[in-house]
Amino acid sequence: MSIEVLLFVFSLLSVIFLTIKFIDLKNKSFIVFYLPLFNIFFDICIMHASVAGFESINYIRGFLTLIIILFLWFKYVKSDFLSNSIIIYLIFLVSLAIFRSDSFLSLLNNFSFISKLTITLMILPIALNAFDSFEKLKLSNSILLYTLIIFLSYIIVVNVFNIGSNLYFEREEDFLESSKIIRSGALDGNSFNILSYIILLSPVIQLTYKKKFFLTILIAVSLLILLLVLRRSALLIVIVGIFIYFSYGRRLVQENKFIVLGLILLLFISMFFSENIENIFLQRQGRFDIYKISSEARFTETSFIIDNFFNNKHIEYLLFGYGFDTTGFVSNLSISRALHADYSVLLYTSGWVGTVLYSLILLSIVYKYKNKSVISPSKLWNSVFWVLFITSTLLAFSGRFTTISFRSILMLYLGISLATMKLGKNKIES
Repeated sequence: MSIEVLLFVFSLLSVIFLTIKFIDLKNKSFIVFYLPLFNIFFDICIMHASVAGFESINYIRGFLTLIIILFLWFKYVKSDFLSNSIIIYLIFLVSLAIFRSDSFLSLLNNFSFISKLTITLMILPIALNAFDSFEKLKLSNSILLYTLIIFLSYIIVVNVFNIGSNLYFEREEDFLESSKIIRSGALDGNSFNILSYIILLSPVIQLTYKKKFFLTILIAVSLLILLLVLRRSALLIVIVGIFIYFSYGRRLVQENKFIVLGLILLLFISMFFSENIENIFLQRQGRFDIYKISSEARFTETSFIIDNFFNNKHIEYLLFGYGFDTTGFVSNLSISRALHADYSVLLYTSGWVGTVLYSLILLSIVYKYKNKSVISPSKLWNSVFWVLFITSTLLAFSGRFTTISFRSILMLYLGISLATMKLGKNKIES
């Protein structure tokens, strides 16, 4: 039995075990805090499903996760500005999907796009309403650490057994010619945002996790992997997040001591991987040239899209967009790939109406923050909220707001931060 089959079997059994646990839980509100681990196991399962001859697992993942999310939504979420904004936006998308579909297959493809958005968007109000105790914070942080350990273990396994290639080599022959570059297995680039957000959430994790040295090692290894894959967006998230934390003053510098210690430890560890880092930088150095970035496809596509929607004489396309298959815009906008930037995807798929409705969701999140019941919440939770909100807004330029795994972590902790500021630190700890 190959290693890839073993990875598939292990992750599938883990998914089954977690599903049974969900059913067995007396208090179903705990389910939402298990979702990061549930998603990472499903990701690994899907990555290696073809080797095991089980390609349909992707549809099973979507259906099962959506059922779980809808169950939690109807059981725990109360009607308010945030939840209503999400429902209105999703109803709008579903209406577009129905009217645009010319076959059952196209309807399924449209709903596949919408279901990913549904899962990630709904997690925030579910977490906001379900979070009410220190026990749940402790569980959520533990699950986040397990998710990190599984992710790092996967990277180690694929490099030990030479599974997959690097993110930036389309052909295995090209990868083999460039030695000393880390393999990413079957992971796509957006998966590495998981590492970035867990690193940034370490000040929250340390509230409940007592093995400080081990946490520091995990952060250092995570930072090393981000360097070895040299994913710009993932690195940018960490840099911007640390800057926001430190802008809150000395106390937040102390709260982030594990990130600082991780960076110091990284300096030592990276000496053993200097050749790897040098090779991947040589491969990617053009992507860090500030004069070339503006000519990249994600920027030119955004320019095309905005220009098209400001000058489009067809009111239907202007208001409601072109469709959910962004690979189909080639004939309209003369670009040779699927759209990447989320802002472009928003305009293209749902027009100005959909973009405004999605913007209302973002405004409702800020409104929730502004109307928190605790007058002076801790600087930590204030900073956590803004770190997650601002980095997610910046990350939209990189794209893929339909990526479930890292978006579920982002939305989960946005909900927890808002819930903590609403309830108050003392009430949570009691």
